[in-house]
Amino acid sequence: MKEDVLNELMDELSVDTENNESIAESLPSFINDVTDKKERKKLRELAKKSDPGYHSYYILRKNTKIKIECYSTGCNPGTRIRCPTTGMRFSDRVSSAQEQLYYKVRMPAIGTGDEPVTLYYDTPESYERHHFTALPQIVKEDWQNRNRNGKYQLPEETPDFVEVK
Repeated sequence: MKEDVLNELMDELSVDTENNESIAESLPSFINDVTDKKERKKLRELAKKSDPGYHSYYILRKNTKIKIECYSTGCNPGTRIRCPTTGMRFSDRVSSAQEQLYYKVRMPAIGTGDEPVTLYYDTPESYERHHFTALPQIVKEDWQNRNRNGKYQLPEETPDFVEVK
């Protein structure tokens, strides 16, 4: 019964591909209303798979298979940057000055080939934690120096009005 309702909702909702919006963002309250845990998990997985920016892959660490889930940001200028771990969209946009404050990673191995998988992290360390990997120290130092030296510092905001005395 709940699957029928979900299918009807998905048919009624349109996916806005220009802003890379997804059905997954429209269904959280519906999913949380479901009382059966198995059904709720199934609906969450369906919502994730309906998101065009959602990707998952597996890694092997100490004979344990670990699933890595991530959310990609579209590569078109003006697209809102997404958190790769939660999928939330920030107010910062691709091709803006704010983009330079992020640690940007392209992952061609997990994409389908139609659009590059681009992930924007706050720091290189957050990338390392999310993907259970280690980056060379020189890469982290280079990113920190670029952001610390003011090369990519954002300009100070000017007020919308000027007070005249």
